[in-house]
Amino acid sequence: MTSPDNELPTSARDDGPALRRFVEDMARFTIAADQLADEEFRTAFAREQGLDPKEITEDDILAELDEERLYGETMAFWEMIRRARRLLARGSKL
Repeated sequence: MTSPDNELPTSARDDGPALRRFVEDMARFTIAADQLADEEFRTAFAREQGLDPKEITEDDILAELDEERLYGETMAFWEMIRRARRLLARGSKL
């Protein structure tokens, strides 16, 4: 993830790169569908869980997330919410 954008831009034009970085960072987050599309992941996960690789769903993946992973994902998501709010606040000040 790129560094948060804490400083206010001097003009609306300066806000474009910050918005682009935000969107790029959001797009880097992975979702269960990404993991399901990865055949190596699907095969390994199925083997660990005793499931047929073709029958694994997003719910199966979500059910296996441990507390540490959920905590990390939550912290990352909250940071993205803070960044989004800062970007919105910037727009209202310009």
